[in-house]
Amino acid sequence: AAIAFNSRTTGNLDTITSAIIKKALKKMSIRLSNTQGFTLIEIISVLAMIGILSAIVLSFNVTTDSAELSKEADIVRTHLSYARYMALSNDVYSWGIQFSGTSYSLFKQPGTKVILPGENSDIRHLPPGITITSVTITFNEKGSAAASDQIIQLSDVSRSVDITITQNTGFIK
Repeated sequence: AAIAFNSRTTGNLDTITSAIIKKALKKMSIRLSNTQGFTLIEIISVLAMIGILSAIVLSFNVTTDSAELSKEADIVRTHLSYARYMALSNDVYSWGIQFSGTSYSLFKQPGTKVILPGENSDIRHLPPGITITSVTITFNEKGSAAASDQIIQLSDVSRSVDITITQNTGFIK
């Protein structure tokens, strides 16, 4: 049987076709909105949470031992600077510090021990677990300690800190 198309049938076909197309597009948009994946906001929030958690975990790994070692190194640098300053201001005596394993003392020559600044004694004992190179550093009236760089090393169980006294100038770093 042949189907006869006239202007009335064609108008109905257009209406039917547009209704079918609209229905198909509606189904496609439903499928598109149900696809698997993450939005940009979800990805950014997960990355932010990972960053916060890693910062918390890393903060627990910082030990007070390394802070104590750094603090002691700063104190030793201060005492070395004081000995250098005293040698520069006094043309008669050389000043220095004698380091011996777990303690050190300030002296002015000839062999006179002096109380360290900020201390109650002429000997400073390092905290338990921290050691220092056994060496004697003497500054002359020009502030120089030696003809070559001298290195003092403070260390604990896990790390060490070097203090360098520059040749001829006595600069402490």
